[in-house]
Amino acid sequence: MTTQSNTFGRRYFRNRKIAQILTSLFWISLPLSGLLQVDIRHLALVVAGRPWPPRVILPADALKRGASAHWDVVAPVLLQGVLPVAIFVIAVIVTARLFGRVHCGYSCTYGLLAETGEAMFRWAKKPGPGRAMRLALVWLWVVSAAPLVAFTILSLFVRPEGVIEAFRTHNLGIIVPFSYLTVLAAIVGGFVRLHFCRYVCGVGLIQTLSWMTNKKALEVGFNPTAAADGSHGSMRDCTGCHECKNVCPIGFDPRQPKRYMMACFQCGECLKACEDELHPLGRGIALGFHFQEPDYPLPAQEVKPTPRHVD
Repeated sequence: MTTQSNTFGRRYFRNRKIAQILTSLFWISLPLSGLLQVDIRHLALVVAGRPWPPRVILPADALKRGASAHWDVVAPVLLQGVLPVAIFVIAVIVTARLFGRVHCGYSCTYGLLAETGEAMFRWAKKPGPGRAMRLALVWLWVVSAAPLVAFTILSLFVRPEGVIEAFRTHNLGIIVPFSYLTVLAAIVGGFVRLHFCRYVCGVGLIQTLSWMTNKKALEVGFNPTAAADGSHGSMRDCTGCHECKNVCPIGFDPRQPKRYMMACFQCGECLKACEDELHPLGRGIALGFHFQEPDYPLPAQEVKPTPRHVD
């Protein structure tokens, strides 16, 4: 028998969170280790000490004479600059078209911080004694984490040792941007969080539009049919508790069709909540992942079936 801590929803949520943390640590390590920098003067990235894309341009005198482009000059730009970007964009669109906002849910560092902030503020705002103390602790965490976020962002443009040296020498050219980023990080962490993902993020919007154009893309919602092995139930098993909607960090109702869940990044919170409601009743989870949007009537979602008694 599957224990409550080893159900599908909890396994999925745990594994996704591990993947999200590992990929975020990878991205954070790049600027802190100096492997990834931004050269503002030349508007280029510096990867492992080398500029990208390569600074290769056609000779000005050859262009003036109307000479055709030589492949030994143009090829490095195309192969090392244009082609990798094109492949990356196509990969993001294709992946999103099949699986939705997987970058947001698995490899976005901002998404990890925003999700963590949402979870902490939900915990802090629960009614009951100690609410003020919980909120104070969460705000203390946000304010304490803001300088670390600012330091990481600034490390993209200045080597970490350069940022530290700037504080020792009182270099306002570094201290002022650091202070601005710290205040901005605290404001975003305290008030914005996942609202940015839902309403502002362009990368998320591209993924969403790619996903919504595919009727057979992966989505979280009612399972069209119950599984023979009882691993999941169907829409008929829904008790109408609305917990899946209450725990959604974006604020969607996972029971609705895909077209209403524009910013779903498949965090798994709704799966856990559905299991917690239905497993004590001896039912399989009503929600799940599937590659086909079921054609169910929305009014049926509001019908609360008679609970089944488990002997």
